[in-house]
Parts: sequence; C-alpha cells; structure tokens
Amino acid sequence: MCGVSDLASLKRWDEAVETTEIVLISAVGIRMISDLLRLWKQYFGDTPMQI
Repeated sequence: MCGVSDLASLKRWDEAVETTEIVLISAVGIRMISDLLRLWKQYFGDTPMQI
C-alpha cells in the first residue's frame, strides 16, 4: 500500500509471503482505515486481515 495525503493505493503482490505488516501514520485515522479495508476487500476478497 502506498498513501500520500488523502490518496491510498493497494496493489496485489503475487509472490508467496509468510507475514506482512502495514504501518499507518495518519491525521485522518478512521477514514484511512476505511479506505484500507475497502481496498483490501477489492483486491483480496475474504482473505483474513487483522487490524
């Protein structure tokens, strides 16, 4: 995921990865999390994610 200002972009990674971690530093907190969840569902469907 890449984010600048109020723009967020999430792109699929096709190689196998054991674990990943996303760190958000944001002044728009809840809105950024909403965007992240929307993009996650768009790209990864029902793949589990923990916040």
